[in-house]
Amino acid sequence: MEQLISIVMPTYNRAQIISGAIKSILRQTYANWELIVVDDRSTDHTEEAIREWTLKDARNRYVCNEREKGPGGAKHGDARGTRRICGVS
Repeated sequence: MEQLISIVMPTYNRAQIISGAIKSILRQTYANWELIVVDDRSTDHTEEAIREWTLKDARNRYVCNEREKGPGGAKHGDARGTRRICGVS
């Protein structure tokens, strides 16, 4: 069995482009992955856009920070405990 790869994608106010980034991950040939989208408290429709993807594929997960942390906090602060982490910006 292939090793599980955790992809951490920090985001902030990217409702218009987040779907393209997620589609890119879905097109990969490696299948044993999970996507953790960490939202830094977006004020646009980013959450709704990501929620649609979580319904389509259980490997997609959505996490919203309790407070704004910036890109570094999104990538490292909320992803601890996952297996192998690949940051996608």
